[in-house]
Amino acid sequence: MGRFVALWWTSHGTRPNQRRPDHGIPIGETVDKLMQLAAGPRHAHHRTDALKSEQVAITELSALLTALQYTTDNLGKDSVSTR
Repeated sequence: MGRFVALWWTSHGTRPNQRRPDHGIPIGETVDKLMQLAAGPRHAHHRTDALKSEQVAITELSALLTALQYTTDNLGKDSVSTR
């Protein structure tokens, strides 16, 4: 039976991701998918950190702009400078 399989592979050609008659599971394709899954959370974690940093920067900028707006809106008013 082993010779038949070897002859079949030789006559039909094989690729790493093809199903082979003696396995039934595409090993190369399965390994590739598992590698992608294993790498996934790390990419998501880095993206989450970047978004958190961006959110902090936007919040700080918003606070500075609000303080500047308050100051410019109240320029020349005695109640602001005497407090």
